[in-house]
Amino acid sequence: MLEELKALERNHTWSLVPYFPTYNIVGNKWVYKVKLNADGSFKDIMLVLIYVDDMIVTGNDSSSIQFFVEKLYKKFVLKDMGSLHHFLGIKVKMDNSGMYLTQSKYIDELLRRTQMEKTSPCPTSAIVGKQRRAEEGEPLQNPTIYQSTLGAL
Repeated sequence: MLEELKALERNHTWSLVPYFPTYNIVGNKWVYKVKLNADGSFKDIMLVLIYVDDMIVTGNDSSSIQFFVEKLYKKFVLKDMGSLHHFLGIKVKMDNSGMYLTQSKYIDELLRRTQMEKTSPCPTSAIVGKQRRAEEGEPLQNPTIYQSTLGAL
């Protein structure tokens, strides 16, 4: 972590400022470029995902990726973390047939947080065909848990 902070300072990519509730302190940006052949088929695809101070570069042409990364190294202090395994709670597995993404670790943590890790899966937890009205049922004593769980989905 300290090494990453020092790299950010050396690259002049950020500066530490006091926190204010009106600040949006976390953001992300998708950057992509697609080159098409004359017939409209894909030539080169390169995707760059930047989230705070982490970056993923991927595509279908390894020489283009290498060229792009070399240009980045000339301009910024970077640390290559090797093949992608996890990013933003998403587990990444790659083999010759493709890339597979799963959020099982994230879902397990969400189930633990809501004390539902021992529940059995079911197609739907709702009663199908029954209409609910706002005045039915008891209000939650602490709606924050419900709201944060829905926000995490």
